[in-house]
Amino acid sequence: MDISKTGDLTFDALLSILEGGMMLQNDIEAFLNPYGISHSRFSILITISRSGDEGMIHSEISRLLGRSKPTITGMLVKLENDALIECLQDQRDLRKKTYRLTNKGQELIASVAEPYNRRLAMMAESLNVEDKQSLITIISKIRFPVQE
Repeated sequence: MDISKTGDLTFDALLSILEGGMMLQNDIEAFLNPYGISHSRFSILITISRSGDEGMIHSEISRLLGRSKPTITGMLVKLENDALIECLQDQRDLRKKTYRLTNKGQELIASVAEPYNRRLAMMAESLNVEDKQSLITIISKIRFPVQE
């Protein structure tokens, strides 16, 4: 049976989101390549930057980005090795680690932020405010299985 011929638009709708997401991902990866960082690692830096000087714990980063803890761990190690983040250990609970941006990490975000936002704006220039809100609303309604 051809799964796209069920008479239901579920397949076509979700395939459209998947294909659009892959095209967006490929474009952003190519855009970030000259800065020496992948989109996944850049997303972690942006997420941590939103926490300010307080930093952010591993599980919160994983939850916010919807990625598994082992995947996030690998990227955190690379970001720390590249001196873009620092890991601070809680003195009361040695198992708890908080991650903060280093000056180098802050400088990278500052250098990428404006051209990155211009790139996204250019991609979305045919969408009006209502289109963008509808897109946010529709995608937020999709239920994704939780991955641990």
